[in-house]
Amino acid sequence: MRIFLQILAFVLCASTWQTAIAQEVQQSQSIRSPVVVIDMNRVLRETQYGQRLEQDMADAFGLLEIENRAVEDELAQKEREIRDQRSVVPAEDFRKLAAEFDNQVGRIREERIARNREIVEMRNSEQDALVRAAAPVIAEIAAQFGAAIVLDRRNVFLTMTDAIDITDLAISAMDTKLGDGVAPSE
Repeated sequence: MRIFLQILAFVLCASTWQTAIAQEVQQSQSIRSPVVVIDMNRVLRETQYGQRLEQDMADAFGLLEIENRAVEDELAQKEREIRDQRSVVPAEDFRKLAAEFDNQVGRIREERIARNREIVEMRNSEQDALVRAAAPVIAEIAAQFGAAIVLDRRNVFLTMTDAIDITDLAISAMDTKLGDGVAPSE
């Protein structure tokens, strides 16, 4: 009898738990709210599109790092060559060689900084393109909630429920509709 009561209590608890979960899922699907929130950082990190952008940027910065190492090696070799000439070349000629080398290093440093800046600007531009591509998808989801406003989660101090957070829905819809953001070749 005791085992029967324990099984009955377990079944009743499990049934109540399942009912509560079902109601929560149903409520979140039928919630109407004039405002919904989205975590754009997650959208950038977790969508196929955002992940491809991140990989592209990692590749670009990786290539820049390889180029920088090659330039450093070249400059180190040239510096050794100039240093070796110090005892052989007249002082005035050596100062000219050293000044030319310093100027070359300055130019190369500026080129490397400019290349880094280009990559950062390209990343920003690509992220802006992702946001523009996401806008209609997010608007469609917001409309399903009856929302007129979509706020980025970073700008929300407090919400009383996570039911108005459309991030997971947006990630899923974007992956379906936009994929990795590269138009399929035909």
